[in-house]
Amino acid sequence: MNAKQRQIEIQYPDLEITLTADLLEEKNPELCDLMWRNLPIETIQSHTMSTGEAMYCPHRIVDFVKSQTELITEMPVGSVCMSIIDYKSFSIYYGKRTEPLPNSPVARIRSEDLESLRKVGKKAWEANYLTHFPLRVVFRRKES
Repeated sequence: MNAKQRQIEIQYPDLEITLTADLLEEKNPELCDLMWRNLPIETIQSHTMSTGEAMYCPHRIVDFVKSQTELITEMPVGSVCMSIIDYKSFSIYYGKRTEPLPNSPVARIRSEDLESLRKVGKKAWEANYLTHFPLRVVFRRKES
């Protein structure tokens, strides 16, 4: 990591899990700046119903900035994406995805946090399908 690399934390207070992700500023600089300016954001984590091992959570950021997209089926596990026009959500991919949908990557969760990410994915699926108990999540800047 270079000295200028910005990072975010994605915290699940009820699970006592915090994930760290590097912003992908070289891929989507304007979108990363927009996200950074609007942090912290507290919201509710949901799980997809048909896309595979993927989670999403709503946010209220609406703006028009340039962004590059990739198919989510081609992104690495740990990718964090941000949609600001249509679904207005953050998406986090913790395993295999089944639908080749486009999305704009803004961050990647560190490899050492991927096991914890899978635990979060399982808990988000349980919250969505079984318990219907909201799973809180906080996106914030990681302070050095």
